[in-house]
Amino acid sequence: TADLELAVIDVDVLAAANAFETNYSMPLGEFSALVEVGTDKLTFSFLNGHTFLGHHSVYLEDIDDTESLGKEISRNLRIFASDFLADDRKRQFDHVYLYRPSPHHNLEALIATSTLQHSETLNPFASLELAEDVEDAFDLNEDTSQYTEAIGLALRK
Repeated sequence: TADLELAVIDVDVLAAANAFETNYSMPLGEFSALVEVGTDKLTFSFLNGHTFLGHHSVYLEDIDDTESLGKEISRNLRIFASDFLADDRKRQFDHVYLYRPSPHHNLEALIATSTLQHSETLNPFASLELAEDVEDAFDLNEDTSQYTEAIGLALRK
């Protein structure tokens, strides 16, 4: 028998980072936060350019409206900025991209909240050339962020 140790790897964070890296060009020194807005938790991933720095999840309890959710995201981004930003003079991430694994939350409404106006929805198709039949299957003018992890996995980088 081989000396193998069974382990579970949560690849959704790495898949999202892969989709981000493929679709957005970020030089080293540009700090980005990717925020997965799930039904019951927020997952934050942090990058310097395309270098993955780490991630953290926060479970949502008693947050049922868009404004409270926006405040919770902003609060956590301020906390994580002090942990992940190399420059002590920086107080916030250069870029914040929101995505969702399901259509439970309206990201456009979330970004419109006063606390997240510097954010944008992550577009996993932004730099991809798609076959015509694939383009026809999606409304690329709508929020396509729910496909972030699937695109990141399919790229197999």
